[in-house]
Amino acid sequence: MNRHDPWAHRRGEPRLFIVCWAVYLLAASITSLGGTVWVGMVATDVYRPAARIMLGLAGLGVAVLWPMVRLCQAAPQRPVEAFAVDMTVVAMPVMVVAMAQSLPWMGAWPPQVSVVLSMVFVGWTLIVGALLLAYFSRPERRTPRWACMLLVVALAGAGPAFAWGAAWAWPVVPSAYADLGLLASPITAPFEAVRDRAWSGFYARVERAHWVLAGAILAGGIVAVAAAARRCAARSI
Repeated sequence: MNRHDPWAHRRGEPRLFIVCWAVYLLAASITSLGGTVWVGMVATDVYRPAARIMLGLAGLGVAVLWPMVRLCQAAPQRPVEAFAVDMTVVAMPVMVVAMAQSLPWMGAWPPQVSVVLSMVFVGWTLIVGALLLAYFSRPERRTPRWACMLLVVALAGAGPAFAWGAAWAWPVVPSAYADLGLLASPITAPFEAVRDRAWSGFYARVERAHWVLAGAILAGGIVAVAAAARRCAARSI
């Protein structure tokens, strides 16, 4: 007698998740770059806006789609190992795509821009992974899964909300610092990091504040993962 397994879709991990993530990144690339590649080699200034959209979609996958998928699945038996694999699978391709945009036949962005973007993406991967690990490491949890998802979305949207709110509330004030809120989210970070700064002599340029914020996000992610893993280990003893 065959019994229906409601969690059969998780039995293929991590290979199934790797395939799904690769398909999503491919779809994001086709959606954003498809209109430019059909005409063959395109000018850099035509490619760059499409590349920003592609990276924004990748950030959407990190901050929204990945946790949404995991919160719809069964809790892994070994959360630390499961989400360590998840974070590696999510972070590595996105980081490679971001760094590749500095190649001369792609976005030709300064390497510093790609490094800052990579730091933001990796940092947010760690932050989301830490939240998922902390949630699934509590077998006696009472918090509904939708509340955990809402927390992730709220954290990812806090920076852009601050940037847009500041621009609306103080339109006469230079928005250099307010726009850093866009860098605080993986979804909007590409639009701030590669903002046109032709006045500096470069198409895109990152300032000291960008480095500080990206470093803070990465450091925060490392601390969050370490704390969540330690808590999970303590509960398993």
